[in-house]
Order: sequence, then C-alpha cells, then structure tokens
Amino acid sequence: MSISAILFDLDGTLVDTERESAEAMARALASGQGVEIDQADRDGIIGHSWIEIFRNLKGKYSQIEWELDRLIAETARIRELMLADTGLEPLPGVLELLDRFSALPKAVVTGSSKAEAEHALELLGIRDQFKAL
Repeated sequence: MSISAILFDLDGTLVDTERESAEAMARALASGQGVEIDQADRDGIIGHSWIEIFRNLKGKYSQIEWELDRLIAETARIRELMLADTGLEPLPGVLELLDRFSALPKAVVTGSSKAEAEHALELLGIRDQFKAL
C-alpha cells in the first residue's frame, strides 16, 4: 500500500494557536457583548468545536446576544489583529516534514473556520503546500 495524500490537522500539528483563539474570543465577548469570561471558560474553548463552545458560553452567560456566526466572525477579526502583531511559528519539524513529502498532495483538516485556517497558513508561509482546506 502506498500513500497517495496526507491530511494534517492545523492546531497542535502544524501550529499551536488554540490559546490565541481563546484569548481572541474572550476579547470579542468583552468588547462586543460586555461579557468577561473567566480562565476556566478560556481553557474550555481549547479543543472544542465552535458549536460546543457557543452552547457552553451561551448557557453560562445569558447576556450573550450574538448568534454563532457573529461570534465566529468577531473572534476571527480579533485573532487576525493579534496574530498580525505577534506572528506565527510552525511547530518543530513541520517545515522539514512538508519538504520530505513535497511530492504528495496535502490538505488541512481543522475545527477552525476556513478563514482562520487560511490566515494561519499564510502567516506561516506554507499555504501553497496544501491543495485543500
């Protein structure tokens, strides 16, 4: 059996942006909804789907009026600003691995939004390595 393509997860495999995403969501909720989430809620964002996060936060903070799409958009906007300031670095070994498998088609699978994934790959300078997101 031969390998015909490789799928990569984004967060935790190519780059670690989960903490930045949690911070961006906290900032979005604070500035747009007047909701200050605690550290436990920030930690609860990491590793969960947008739907799970939204349900948990909306259940705990009834003053959140945004719908899921708005929360995603506002979080992505703030995350882009944060990452423009700090930049991104690939996890150790990522660039070497991509070079080693340069002949194979590659795609990124992620629980992040497509816009977030595109932005992260662009900041890393590796967007052109992937055929699909």
